Amino acid sequence: MLRYVPILVTVVIWSWSDVFIKHLQTAGFDSFSQNFYRYAVSAVVMLVIAALTDRQGLRKTFSSPAFIVAGLFCAAYQTSAVLGLYYVFPAFSALI
Repeated sequence: MLRYVPILVTVVIWSWSDVFIKHLQTAGFDSFSQNFYRYAVSAVVMLVIAALTDRQGLRKTFSSPAFIVAGLFCAAYQTSAVLGLYYVFPAFSALI
């Protein structure tokens, strides 16, 4: 029975974000504001973790141009994914 707990936790985490994005849509947040808040919080958390664990690797990562290119592709993907949620129901997007 315990082997299904990680699967259940994963499904809840991945599906809950779509419902929350739809809730923010009705509250008046546009998709670009939602992405800004999501990325700002995740960037701060990841920077703190990286600064506490591997400072040399953090400097090396920020000096790489591949880091910027990968970040731009990720931001474009996430923005288009959130914009797509404006056109579908949250239950349907969670199933996808």
